[in-house]
Amino acid sequence: MTIQDDDNSVQFETTSIVVNESGAPVVPFKLNRTGVATGTVSVALSVWNYTASQGSDFVLGAGTVVFQPGQVEVTNSITIFDDTVLDAGVESSRVYIASASGGAT
Repeated sequence: MTIQDDDNSVQFETTSIVVNESGAPVVPFKLNRTGVATGTVSVALSVWNYTASQGSDFVLGAGTVVFQPGQVEVTNSITIFDDTVLDAGVESSRVYIASASGGAT
């Protein structure tokens, strides 16, 4: 018997992105798929609001991204809102992988 490894995982290409509120209204980021890329994989993204809030400071482009068979990279984006509120220092949030289907971890 031969057991083939068919595991795959999805991870962010970059772990940290810093932007100026007025300088980059749309910030792209990539997710990479490693391992076997034969099936379709869906990845649900979510946001932890720390001092920046989704909806008032930014909005996540797509809540779910899909890797098609053979696809190893997907680009999503965050739109930054340049508000007129004087913020006390740096604002931050975290985008994370909430779940994955199709055999990815």
